[in-house]
Amino acid sequence: MALVVCPECGREKISMMAAACPDCGFPISEHFKMQVDQVYTKETSELQKRCSIGDAQAVVDINNEMKRLCDEFLEKIGENADSFKFTPKLKKGLQIPDDAIVYLAHDDTMFNSGKNGFAITNQGIYCRDLMENTEVTSLDELSNLTELSWEDVNKHNNIISGEKKLVYYTDGEEEVENALISLLSDIIQLLSGKRIEAPKPTVSDKGEIEGDMSGQGILAQATGSQNMGYCSVNNVQGFTDEILYEKLSTVKVSFGIPIMGDINGTPSVLYKNITDNFDIFCRVNGKNVIMGKIGADGISSIQTAAREGLSIFLGYNDENTSTANRAVDELCGVIQKLESGENVTESAAAAMGEAISLYMIQKALSLKPKFDIVDQDNNSVYHIEGDLTRLNFSIQRSGEEVLKLKKKLVAIMPEYTIEKNNAEIAKIKKKFKLTNPELIGQVQGKELKINGNLFGYDFDIMVGGVVIGHVDKDYGYWSDHYRIRSFDAGMQDVVIALAIICDNVADSEESNS
Repeated sequence: MALVVCPECGREKISMMAAACPDCGFPISEHFKMQVDQVYTKETSELQKRCSIGDAQAVVDINNEMKRLCDEFLEKIGENADSFKFTPKLKKGLQIPDDAIVYLAHDDTMFNSGKNGFAITNQGIYCRDLMENTEVTSLDELSNLTELSWEDVNKHNNIISGEKKLVYYTDGEEEVENALISLLSDIIQLLSGKRIEAPKPTVSDKGEIEGDMSGQGILAQATGSQNMGYCSVNNVQGFTDEILYEKLSTVKVSFGIPIMGDINGTPSVLYKNITDNFDIFCRVNGKNVIMGKIGADGISSIQTAAREGLSIFLGYNDENTSTANRAVDELCGVIQKLESGENVTESAAAAMGEAISLYMIQKALSLKPKFDIVDQDNNSVYHIEGDLTRLNFSIQRSGEEVLKLKKKLVAIMPEYTIEKNNAEIAKIKKKFKLTNPELIGQVQGKELKINGNLFGYDFDIMVGGVVIGHVDKDYGYWSDHYRIRSFDAGMQDVVIALAIICDNVADSEESNS
C-alpha cells in the first residue's frame, strides 16, 4: 500500500489506508479516497495475476482477506450475529465439503435443521433456498459477477446476481440485509479488482437511511469516537470554522474553553492543555467536522507517535491519553447535537461535575466471593459478597445492601440483572463479538452502552446517552487495582454494579483466550 505525507502536519510515511494521522488526527483515507480506490484495485488485480500463475501466498492472502471481511460483518451487525453460526446440520444441508474453510454461515430454518441458508467459504458460496437444491458459486464465478440485487424488491429473501442465488436470508433485519450486500460487494471486488454497483441501503418510512452509510447519510452521524481520540461528524448545518468557534464558545465542557488558532496554517478551534501531552482540535474538513487530539505545545510529533505506539504495544492507554480520548468523545457529542439543530449550553460531562474515584482489585469475581471497593486512602466504601455459585452478589455500602447482582445460570451469552429492593432495575447481556467484548442492555429503562476498550480496562459507562462512569487502570499508584470513576452521585451504586459486571466479562474472556 502506498505511503503518503499528512497534508495537515506534514508527517511522512503514513499508509494511505490509515483512518487518521497518528500525530494530528487528520482523516487520511477519507482525504485520499480516490487514490485509495485506485491503489486497492491495482493491488487486487496483482493478487489475481499471482493466483492465476499458481502463487500459493496470493491464495493465502485472499483467504485471509475474505475472513477479515466476514469478521468485520459480524462486528458491524452486533447482536444479530447470533444467527450466523456454522453447525454440522448446516454443513450437511448445504453439502459443504470436508476440506472447505467456512468464514460465515447462516441457518435460516426456525429449528436449526440446516435445510436452508448460506455459507461463505474458501471454495465459494453455498446457498440453499426453501425446498430447493444447493447452489454453489465458485470463487472464479464470483470474480466475474457484475451486479447484485434482491430477488424480490418488496420481500427480501435471496441476494442474486443474474440467475445465481448467493444468499438466502429471511429474518428481515434491514441492518443485516444492507451489511450482507456490502459484504458480497467487497468480496467480489477483492476477487476481481473491480468495484461493482450494489443496491443502496434501505430507506425507512421516516426517510432516514438505514444501515451503514459510512457517515454519509442525511443525519449528523459520527465515525471514529468511542475512546479512539478522533471523531468525524457530518456537517449537515454547513458550519464554518468561525461559526464553530462562536457556538463552542457558549458551550460549557469539562475540559476547558476554546480558542481560535491554527494547525500548521490551517484554521482550527483549539482546546489547549487538556493534559500535559495533548491539546484538542476541531475544524471543518469538506462535508465533515473533524476533531481529535494533537501534541501539546512543546511535545513533538515524534513523542506523540511514540506515545500512541506504546499504548498499542502495551494494550492500554496511559492516563494522559485516556483523558484526551474522553475529551474528544465529549466534544463529539456536543458537535452532534449542534449539527442536529439543538441548542446546547453544556455537555453531559460538564453537567455532572467532579468525578468520585474508587478502586477495585482486578479479577475480584474470579478470585474470591468477597472483596471491598476502596477510596484512594484504602478505606472501604463498598463491600461485595457472593455466594458459592458465584452467580449472586450483594453490593453493600455502610453495612447495608444497596443492590443485588445476579448472573444467569444458563445462557448462550453471559446475562446479568441488577435488583434494588427486590425489583429489577437493569438487564445486561454480553454482545456476540469476535474481538473486544461488549455489553448491551437497559438500566432503569434507558439504553446501556460501553464506550472504549472493555478488555483493556479503559471505557466509559453510558446510560441513556450520558456518561455516568469511567473505568481505567491507575498504573501510577495502584498496580493491582483498577479505578472506577462515578460522574453522577445518584447513579454511583449502579456504576459499581456495572463495573463488576464488566470485570467479570473481561476476566472470562482472558480465561478463555
